This record gives sequence, structure tokens and C-alpha cells, in this order.
Amino acid sequence: MPRLLAACLTAIAALALASAASAQNVLVVAPVPGPGVFSTDVQTAVDAALDGDLVLVKAGTYPGFTITTKSLSVVADTGAAVSIQGPVVVTGLAIPQRAQLSGLSIATPYPVTKPGLWIRSNAGGVWVERTTSLGGNGNPGVRIDSSSSVSLQRGTFTGGLAAFIAFAKGGDGVRVTGSFVALHDVSARGGTGSTGGGPGSISGGGGAGANLLDGSIFASGCTFSGGNGGSNSLPGPGGAGLSLAGPATALECSELGGAGGQGGLSNGPPGAAVDDPAFLTTLAGFARHLLAPEPTRALAPATISVKGLPGEQVGVLYATTYEPGFLLAGFDEVLFLLTPSVNGLVLGVIPISGTLDVPLATPSLPPAALGTTVFMQCVHFDAPLTYAVLGPPGAWTILDSSL
Repeated sequence: MPRLLAACLTAIAALALASAASAQNVLVVAPVPGPGVFSTDVQTAVDAALDGDLVLVKAGTYPGFTITTKSLSVVADTGAAVSIQGPVVVTGLAIPQRAQLSGLSIATPYPVTKPGLWIRSNAGGVWVERTTSLGGNGNPGVRIDSSSSVSLQRGTFTGGLAAFIAFAKGGDGVRVTGSFVALHDVSARGGTGSTGGGPGSISGGGGAGANLLDGSIFASGCTFSGGNGGSNSLPGPGGAGLSLAGPATALECSELGGAGGQGGLSNGPPGAAVDDPAFLTTLAGFARHLLAPEPTRALAPATISVKGLPGEQVGVLYATTYEPGFLLAGFDEVLFLLTPSVNGLVLGVIPISGTLDVPLATPSLPPAALGTTVFMQCVHFDAPLTYAVLGPPGAWTILDSSL
């Protein structure tokens, strides 16, 4: 085994063995009862879980659920298609509580008029990775209210189609009020506006890809698309890619306004790429990318994939918890790993392809542990150290082979 890979394996194995205090009890959810299955719905497992536990969800379709006032991870099993008939709510987290959602496909069914994912009133951090969410009936794909730190990573969030009434607007892909939100490799699209209540009625406008009403956002490698306006004899306007009423910082993102609705004497006006660009700070440079492994059993192979500039070196910070993120000036990123237990190692050099794949053997866990989650974030730098920038975060759930 090359020295670099041996060093990676040794370091992460040492982390797992040293993390018994942060090891997670695992409650398994599956569609049908069976050996090792704790419950057949997520809410039952969430309610029974203790602070810091992990709910592992097998493939299937489940009702929505609410996480309230406890640290908890709800994670889809490796390769599992987990459909949640939303809404999913995360609320009431206090410092230092943390919640993690990973690998879920959330959709709020008609006629429910709620977001797909609703994150509200949290002093603790919320981490959402590899998750999609569709809002219900003119509601946001994800709505974030009064939450100190939310990280959305590698997900797709779509506003719901507006109700069939005059003026009804499509839901925003992401709607933020009174919160700090970091978005990495996210696609956010507004929903289509209503066609109105019948011939001659006024159609609704498309939702925004992301709508910042209050608070602030940081976005890296994201796409924001406004929804289309409703079509009728009085067509609606397209939604903005980004609608801003507070500070936003973007690194290599794209913004596209939605098309105006069709019909009548003329089509509705298209949406702006950015509504009120005075609030937007666009950073120079390139977005980096990190793909952490899906949940992996002990001793199974796993791969960390990092994308960056060919020739630059990459290190990784890792720990079994994370801190509420904050934008680190000069590093073009939000820093999440600033805990006393953070460790680091060098992964290697980005090859000419732009992608560094680092294969690992998943370490075994201590005898009493069924699972643990490793949070990581890369640092990119050149050999002379003329620059250093942070990459996005990612989480790796390590499971005992008995699960």
C-alpha cells in the first residue's frame, strides 16, 4: 500500500478507535419488521433515540418526521432509495446540539401546504447532505427560519407548484429568514406560478431559486434557477434566480431567472438572475468539491473524492463533531471544523484530471460502538504556500458490519 494511503488509513482508524465517547447507538428503520429492525417508521425511532444517536433508514417510503431538541443523525443506508412523504421538520436545537440529515428524498404531497424540509428556531447546527426536497403546494423546497447555522450540501431543492388560484406564486427552492446558511454544490429551483382560477384570472409568478428575506448566505458551486410564471390570459412573471434582501456571498455559482408565463397579448416578464444585486458579493476564483463516502461498514472499501485545480495539494481536517459555520475571510469558504478534537492529514496532489480519488479501507469500530460519523473539510494549497483555500465540508458515517 502506498505510504500516503497507509497514513490515511492509520489516521482515520485511530480517529474511530479514539471516538468511543462520541460513538452512536444505531436504530434501524425498515418498511417491514425483522431481525435488527427497531421500527417501521422514522418518527418512532426519532422519538426513542437518545441525544447523539443515529437513525439508519433502509430503502422504502415513510411518512414525514420531526426532530425536536436533540442531537440526532437520520441517514439513508448505502445505496438505499429513501422516500419521505414530508414535511420533515428540525426545530428547537440548543447549543451544542447538532442534527444531520443525509441521503433522503423528501416530497410534501398535495394538498399539504408546507415546505418539504422546514428548519426553524435552532441555536445548534443543522447539516443536510445528499438530500432532495420538494415543497408542497406553493411552499419552499426547504424553509429556514431563525437558525444560527445551516449547511446544505450536494442536494436539490425545488419549490412547489402554486395552488390553482389567482396570483398564487410558486414556492422558492430555498427560503431563508433570520438565519445563516451555507450552500455547497446545491441546485435550487423555484416552483411554477399558478395558472389562475380560470379563464381571465391573473396568473402567479414563479418562485425564486433562493429567497433571502433576512440573515445571510454563502454559496459555492451552486445553481439558482427561478421558476416559470403561470400561463393564462394574464400571465405571471418568472421568478428570480436569487432574490436578496440581505448579504450573500457566492463562489462560482450560476443564477438564472425563470421564464415569464405565456398567453394573452404578451408573455409575462422573465425573472431577474439576481434581484437586488447590491447585496451580492461574488468571489473571484474556483469552487472546490468534496464527495465523502456514503455510509460504509467496517473493513469495506471506501473512497474520498476531491476536485480542485491540477497540481495543488490537498489536506483534510476531520473530527467526530462540527461547529456552527462562519465565513473565514481570505479562505473563500465557511469553516465548520474548529473543535478541540480536530485532526488533519495530507491527502495528496490533484492530478491533471482535476479529481483526486483516495481509496480507503473502512476501520473497525470499538466493541461497544455500532456507528460513528466523521465530519471532514479539505484545505487546498500550492507547494510554495502562496495561497490556501478551504473546500466544502462532507460527512462519512461508519457502521458496524453487523448492521
